[in-house]
Amino acid sequence: MTRPFAALIAISMTASPLFPTLPAAGSESVLEPVVVTSDLDKQNTPIVQTPGNPLRRDREQIKEKTATDLSDVLNFEPNIDFTGGPRGATELPQIRGLGADRILILEDGVRQNFQSGHTGRVFSDFSLMENVEVVKGPWSSLYGSGAMGGVISFRRSTAADYVRRSGKRLGVEIGAEAATAADEYGGRLTAFAKTGLFEPLVSVRSAGASDIRLGGGDTLEYSASRDKDVYGSFGFELGEGHHLTMKVNDRGETGETPLNPTTETTALNQLADMRTRKQDAVFDYRRRTETSDLQAKPYARKTQVKKARLSDGRTDTQTVETVGIDAWNTTNWTLTENVRATTTLGFEVFQDTNKGARGGGPLASFPDGKSRQYGAYAQPSFTFGEAWTVTPGVRFDSYRNEDATGASPVNSGQRASLKLHSSVEPVPGHLLSVGWGQAYNAPRLQDLYITEMHFPGNFFVPNPNLRPESAETFELGGQSRINLGETSLLQASATGFITEAKDFINRRVDPTTTVMENLDRVRLAGFEAKAFYQSVRWGAGISYGQVRSRNKGANEPLADTPADTWTGKLEWAGFEGWAIGTDLKWLEKQARVPAGTNGSPEAFTQDLYAAWTRPTHEIRFRASNVHDRSYVKHGSMIKEVGRDLRLNVSYLF
Repeated sequence: MTRPFAALIAISMTASPLFPTLPAAGSESVLEPVVVTSDLDKQNTPIVQTPGNPLRRDREQIKEKTATDLSDVLNFEPNIDFTGGPRGATELPQIRGLGADRILILEDGVRQNFQSGHTGRVFSDFSLMENVEVVKGPWSSLYGSGAMGGVISFRRSTAADYVRRSGKRLGVEIGAEAATAADEYGGRLTAFAKTGLFEPLVSVRSAGASDIRLGGGDTLEYSASRDKDVYGSFGFELGEGHHLTMKVNDRGETGETPLNPTTETTALNQLADMRTRKQDAVFDYRRRTETSDLQAKPYARKTQVKKARLSDGRTDTQTVETVGIDAWNTTNWTLTENVRATTTLGFEVFQDTNKGARGGGPLASFPDGKSRQYGAYAQPSFTFGEAWTVTPGVRFDSYRNEDATGASPVNSGQRASLKLHSSVEPVPGHLLSVGWGQAYNAPRLQDLYITEMHFPGNFFVPNPNLRPESAETFELGGQSRINLGETSLLQASATGFITEAKDFINRRVDPTTTVMENLDRVRLAGFEAKAFYQSVRWGAGISYGQVRSRNKGANEPLADTPADTWTGKLEWAGFEGWAIGTDLKWLEKQARVPAGTNGSPEAFTQDLYAAWTRPTHEIRFRASNVHDRSYVKHGSMIKEVGRDLRLNVSYLF
């Protein structure tokens, strides 16, 4: 048995999203079941009854990670990985072996659609996130194109959240942070109020960092950055049962990085002044009655990445502007004494406008154009007695991609996506679930119409006839909760899945050309499992994630399939207001790769953390990669951050 594996077994870890938070020290409270509801299924079903082995991280759990990025929040979750390296604006999530271009990212319930080679997908500040949710596997029956590998959703805090947590109707929170790996420093100032029917919140954060120290002591040159986040949330009570929230955000990050920030600087990968900026306005109207819940979310979001090459000032600008609306109504029905139903009906319309520029002309690698999608969906859910739930779902979408020049053919199509999920509790505390779902991913403008030079001697060949990717996933899972007396319990869960996909959009690089093509058949299969023991004063758990992939045409694995991963957690809350714990992660060796592709060695990392919290103030400390391990994640080209000591303090008055 290897040393990292022995350590993982000795100090078990990672908690399920259903595990309750440890009670305060000295408390003899009985550990009660926690029913967590999901915003992702658009019907507030208990998260335990939703497909995709979902997880939810609330505000306390996000702050425990001293998180400013999404990877900070989800780094220790099974079958969720991140590639792209540690530079800012390069974060690329991966779920069950499917990469960021096959994952739907939602911020405040609406799409973040920016995608471009050598650039990340997540441009948000997580120091003021209220919760993060992840569903693994297909979700096109509710969300349409993009939700093939899964959905990652995060919601920013509002004044109502602060009022609920603090009990104050007016307050100001001051927060400060520091970290050693990049000599990072930052601070956030947040003011909120509840005055009659109006709930305003305004928050500003500024942070800066030097070049990042990597594992083993190396420094990642040209990784320094500065970022600023300005955010406002304004809630309005419009009458009994009517509520409107408007959220506005302007976040920017700047720094000198290589043109491709996911790798090292070379003669071909020259330095550039890189600026990323995300601006959005999201409206959330909600009307609740005793039997129905109507929501409508119109929004506008603009994401821009600008790279000015230092050698000659050549500037490339990539901009995606997304406007749309997602609206649905959920109705609760009592059909008979033992049969209840919840029905969700909705529609979604959105348009992406791509604008690429190099100096005063077009940027051929980011073609100008528009993508439009229209979708309508229905999801009834039936509960028989108290133990059996059946949830079918269907969505129909129409999509259209067109090049702004009109020189290339329009790429369009229609797609229906189905799902069927069922869960049953044959014995109290033990749940079995089975699910099947379809998903698809429409081609992007930069897949269809990209032209000109890829690198010296190699040129892109456009392929406007690409077909949408599609997949079917079958999964089977179970969850158990065993009370071991009034103050302790054991929880465990396991889910296995098989995904059969076709028409995968793949970039084929030949000696002189690069073309986007559809692969015939791809299979991904695997499972994730976790177990956790909880008492009033301490908890410990362990989890495991595994994915196997196969390109059936070439009869070999896919290149970026993540390594098998073990994670764990141990936490103790023996003193009032204190929590002390550790997170561990062991990445097994990855040798299941295509011919000519490098694998990756095994790696082990450990974090330590401590928190002292009071109703109005808190101090949090986290030591990440405490052993200063030097390793590269499979699918990345740059080593991970070395030992990093992080301190966060906040005061609410």
